[in-house]
Amino acid sequence: MPHFYSFIDMHQNEVRNMVVQGLPNDPSNPISGQTYYNTSINALKVFNGTDWDVLFGDGVKSITGQAPIAATNLGGGTWRIEMPPASPSQDGYMSSEDKEKLDDATSSNVVDTLVLRDANGDFAARFITVQSPTQNNHAATKAYVDALLQGFNSPTEVRVHSENPVIRVGATAVIDGVNLAPGDLILLTNQTDKKENGVYVYNLTTWTRATGWQTGDEVSANLVIVKEGTDYADTFFLCTNNDSNDTVGTHDLTFSQFSGANDIQAGAALSKSGNRLDVNVDDSTIEVSSDALRVKNDGVTAAKLNEKVDTVTIRINALNQLEAVGGGGTGNVDRYQTTVSLSSTPTVITHNLGNRAVVVRCFESTSHEEIIPLIEYVDANTVRISSNPSVNAIVLVMG
Repeated sequence: MPHFYSFIDMHQNEVRNMVVQGLPNDPSNPISGQTYYNTSINALKVFNGTDWDVLFGDGVKSITGQAPIAATNLGGGTWRIEMPPASPSQDGYMSSEDKEKLDDATSSNVVDTLVLRDANGDFAARFITVQSPTQNNHAATKAYVDALLQGFNSPTEVRVHSENPVIRVGATAVIDGVNLAPGDLILLTNQTDKKENGVYVYNLTTWTRATGWQTGDEVSANLVIVKEGTDYADTFFLCTNNDSNDTVGTHDLTFSQFSGANDIQAGAALSKSGNRLDVNVDDSTIEVSSDALRVKNDGVTAAKLNEKVDTVTIRINALNQLEAVGGGGTGNVDRYQTTVSLSSTPTVITHNLGNRAVVVRCFESTSHEEIIPLIEYVDANTVRISSNPSVNAIVLVMG
């Protein structure tokens, strides 16, 4: 076979019945542009200076894309492979912006992010603002539902409530500790002219009545929820006018504050947990027993009794009774008590009350019936008592 060592210029003449060299593998040491027919894959290949490219043949006859990937034959061995952007009805690629939104999704309360539910199917949110519903599929607030369950009309949410008469002009900039802004809703319940009561829209000039509370509206059983304020935050007010006597601008409007738990504060000696109030006891002197408040056994000491007693000492005697001893003077009663056996022989009782003008009473020690023995008032500290017949007696000296 002859070998050509120079270029063959065909002068644009046809090459007929030509067969390109067929090899089962790529030739070694190829040069750029070298062409051969690969008999293993039945394809014409050309060396591009780095790799062997398949021009055409059985190597790649067709390309089929699996949705959403699509392959288009542009002819001449050229194919275009592409993926469309995703749409509600078609799978496809996602933009970098949408991917970033998905990556930032969270169950925490973060502004401008997609909501990602947590393991319980919940997500954090401070509040969702919705209007009062007018259609069956509209969302409703808890306050709206609670009002319907209690027989109230649609609630109105206001920012503040004024318990004092207000001149309805923009000069009033602060109510219940809240700085007002144009558009804020305000509940007035104690206007000098009760016909002016109701819900108003704050304005820098003259206030206007709010939607649902305009002149001519009927507002019986309308509920108003106050959201802010030092004294009235989270409170509820109900228009208590009867039907046909509740026209705004015509009748005096009256309101009753009926919410309880949020308005009740635990005062001195009280504690509050949720809706329950409890009495605080030290469980030493005072206790709660069987749902009743009482002095605890042994809870009151003589020292406690003597805190407010002048010149007289209160004590508990051997019979577990209270007695006042010592001192004297106007308004103070001293006493001495003992149990003795009385007989016809006089028994000397030394009471040491320092007062001869004492009162002596005697009682039979078993039956506690009063007895009247013979009593001699010896001096300021002594009496002498005799009895016939003999008797075991309780002797009480007071003076």
